[in-house]
Amino acid sequence: MRHPADITRSAFKLKLLVCILLSAAVLPQVNARPVLPEQTKEGDAVQHGARQSLLQAGRGARSGPYAAETTIGTPGVTSLTPYFSTIKLPPQAYIEVSDPAREEVYLYGQKDFGHMAAGELFAPLSISGDSARIRVVYPEGTALRQQDAVVLEYWESPPVAAKKSLSSFSLVGDKDDRELSACATAKKPAWHHGSLASAQFTAPGCAGTAWSLGNENFIVTNFSKSQTQQSLANGEVNFNYITSTCQAVPPKQVLKIKPSKLLITGGADTVNRYSMFSLDDFDYQHAKVKYLFGGLELANNRPAVDTPLYIPQHGRVEDSEGRRHYYQTIASSKGNENCKVVRNDGFIRYNCDTSIRSIGAPILSQDGSQVFGMHYGGDSSVNTGMTSENLWKALNGQVSAQQNQAVVGQGQLELAQLNISQQQAFATGQRFSDTLSFTALSGRWLAHEKTYSTIAAASQDIQTGKTYEIVYRVSQNINGQPYNLQQAVAGSKTLNVEYVASDNPNLSSKGPHKSWIGLTANTADGQLANNYLIKINNTIPGDSNGGSESLTSPKASISGPAEVERGPQGGLLSAEKSTGDKLAYSWQSNSKLMLKPRGDKVIVTAGMEVPLGAHQVDLTVTDSQGRSATASHTLQIKAPPSTTNPTAPVARISGGQASYVDGQTIRLDGSGSSQYNGSLNYQWAASPALNMGQTNSSIISFTAPSVQKDTRYQVTLTVKDPANGKDHRTSHTLMVKPKESDGSSTASAFQRDVAYKAKDRVSHAGGVFECKPAPYAGWCTVRTDIQMRHYEPGKGINWSQAWIKVK
Repeated sequence: MRHPADITRSAFKLKLLVCILLSAAVLPQVNARPVLPEQTKEGDAVQHGARQSLLQAGRGARSGPYAAETTIGTPGVTSLTPYFSTIKLPPQAYIEVSDPAREEVYLYGQKDFGHMAAGELFAPLSISGDSARIRVVYPEGTALRQQDAVVLEYWESPPVAAKKSLSSFSLVGDKDDRELSACATAKKPAWHHGSLASAQFTAPGCAGTAWSLGNENFIVTNFSKSQTQQSLANGEVNFNYITSTCQAVPPKQVLKIKPSKLLITGGADTVNRYSMFSLDDFDYQHAKVKYLFGGLELANNRPAVDTPLYIPQHGRVEDSEGRRHYYQTIASSKGNENCKVVRNDGFIRYNCDTSIRSIGAPILSQDGSQVFGMHYGGDSSVNTGMTSENLWKALNGQVSAQQNQAVVGQGQLELAQLNISQQQAFATGQRFSDTLSFTALSGRWLAHEKTYSTIAAASQDIQTGKTYEIVYRVSQNINGQPYNLQQAVAGSKTLNVEYVASDNPNLSSKGPHKSWIGLTANTADGQLANNYLIKINNTIPGDSNGGSESLTSPKASISGPAEVERGPQGGLLSAEKSTGDKLAYSWQSNSKLMLKPRGDKVIVTAGMEVPLGAHQVDLTVTDSQGRSATASHTLQIKAPPSTTNPTAPVARISGGQASYVDGQTIRLDGSGSSQYNGSLNYQWAASPALNMGQTNSSIISFTAPSVQKDTRYQVTLTVKDPANGKDHRTSHTLMVKPKESDGSSTASAFQRDVAYKAKDRVSHAGGVFECKPAPYAGWCTVRTDIQMRHYEPGKGINWSQAWIKVK
């Protein structure tokens, strides 16, 4: 999931109550200086677009499951939120809102918009980026009715350019001492607690900071009693809207959650106003919001003057080009000192910097991270908030002392989203390395099969809101080889999720569902490596195509030449063997190759700046239902005859050792030889002669011969450049020794990447070990590229499954 939408605000002409924070309310005057709420100082959103009746526009114009489809957006905006004024659909139909690449997809059914009354709006979660695609989906067998209607009233985006300088807001003095949270928490890790528990919050007409309270589903912010359940339902809470570095770059691991119930809200005309609400219960529970982001403890007394403070907040920041953003910052200092409480007079007064949309932020103790107040507003001399004492008096009828207990969030989160729309969907999660052990964070283990683990995940029907269990297969994949999540394998890998209908024979609901799979990964010494959270949109959870889409997925295929010469002529690649409904074609290259697409074909040319050798051309095909498939084609770029490089190649041999025991595997690698005109020809020879098998490949592997005494061999590699006819040779000398009765004195040193076979003996870790016979012999090889230590003789915990210690 990419970074979320910035704050939106509604200006809809129909009846819509907005947050009182947009009024001209002021605080009681202190030293004859009024304190204004920050939202009065700058607009929150830009409204775009004209009213569109989507079903009327699409009626009769399309075939297939999408009765209507439209794209909204404009270049330059960072996010957008559509607003619907009418949605009348049959119970089985739903709305899909996504970015064009479908990296961010949200499905909405009757449980979301079925309660809409006349004059009300429905706003889905925002979409990051400068465009969004809206689809109205009619599953197979569901007819478009005459009374059906979906009306897109308009869409909103945050303003890109700042109208006022930051100094126009609640900065104390002339300098902004806030830091991006990644920088502040690197110096003070204890502040992760307050940072993770604070979130960006928006609702129509209101924008600010909210925070998670205690150990239950409570979110607190600074709203008034005019905030309604309807306007809250059109809001969103963005957790982890925090940059990963000290640079103002878009956060990538952001979790968006819809609010649920408005629990309590306070006064309308003073700083002592507040709202507390809950999050969507299904997402809160199964996306593990409290575990990942924690909750803050609210103090029931006011802090003393000079108490050091820090304030995690989503006030405005600017990037290097002057564009405004609302990435989380922390205010903890003023000048060269801690920022602090400067006065207590019924409100909490402090000199910590804030800005627009910092309103609602928790005011925290630097020592214990208790909440001492909630930010409201201020001016250039002092900032002001509601005291924790008054806030606790307002909330303790809803929150018990047992619920008002801090929870420290775990953080360290990787997010992925999968969209399953075929009978067996294979989807890729986040790439990671290291040997990890996994435990289920959300969902429960059912079994660990050889190549996958089964997890039963809670899944919510988006039409009815009912929750079922759906079984998914989850695996870790290394170079195309799947493993279950119980196997502690190392190397660069991906988490993969697969849905198989036969695993769910008794699922009664056939409609579209959403699920969460959460995993905790620990290192070999038991330390938390990361948390992985995977959101799944499943449009075919039943054992038939009860969702909406065809079971036939697109397939990508590329045909064409294997070699292309530098120059203007180039070569033609074709995707005509690709399959799928109404395919769209996208061609790309990972190098400086020039591509001239022509639908399902592309002309590839290589200029003089393109290096000789192998290059890759990628094809992505997308069908009418938005599903994609990819294929790759390798092209060897060679020089034309008139421009052949006259430099001779250089032969190199690696991987060999000085001595071997008869019967041991010998592996020699010539792939590191230098080339100047493309591919080389390889030829291996030995003196005395050896049976080396295939001798014209870059790498050879063969068995040391049986000898009666120590015998020296010289292996020679000759490489030839076919473009200029020049060659070069090098050699490697090795000794083959006879195998003694117990093999211990002639056992060679253990090496990685050697393909050991049954009864091969090696010396390692202070002993002599023999490789077990089939089916274990294949386990004796330890590959460098994946750092698999499980079967290294004498080391790790599982070596005895592959080796026998003989001495």
